[in-house]
Amino acid sequence: MKKFLDSKFSNLLFAIFIALVVCFVIKTFILETQIVKSSNMSPTLTSGDFVLINKLNKITGYIKKTDIVKYYDEKNSESNIARVIAMPKDSVEIINDDIFVNGKRIYEPYILLQQSKKLNNNKWVLSKDEYFVINDDRELDNYNDSRYIGPINKDSIIGVVFFRLYPVDKIGSI
Repeated sequence: MKKFLDSKFSNLLFAIFIALVVCFVIKTFILETQIVKSSNMSPTLTSGDFVLINKLNKITGYIKKTDIVKYYDEKNSESNIARVIAMPKDSVEIINDDIFVNGKRIYEPYILLQQSKKLNNNKWVLSKDEYFVINDDRELDNYNDSRYIGPINKDSIIGVVFFRLYPVDKIGSI
């Protein structure tokens, strides 16, 4: 009887250990959760939204324009969420409140106001390892996107926000 209980207990411990290892691998390399802390990405994401972040996109290098990414802002020592509007080797220019990537004005159906009213007549040329990210809500006085901190290095990207889990009425792909 004692051997039977010992084997059941050791099997339980082994199962718990395997579950912890699987959770660690998933959290470290595959998925991360995040509660959105601000309205910088409004109307797409709002403060209090609970989202999933795919870390595999960073590992595979599959990040595209219009993706919403979580990145680490080294200048302010914090992580943020913003939208990718320009890729490595692109040029970005803000002229009279319009954003141009490689000389073409970009269409942004995901923002409420087309005007940024800040940092006009600026130009950036991205290196082979840089992305230009910008918040959807351009009117907020938030100084944590590429207009203020400059392009972000690919190593600063943590992953791509791809799914909203909360609020319940907005569950779904982003």
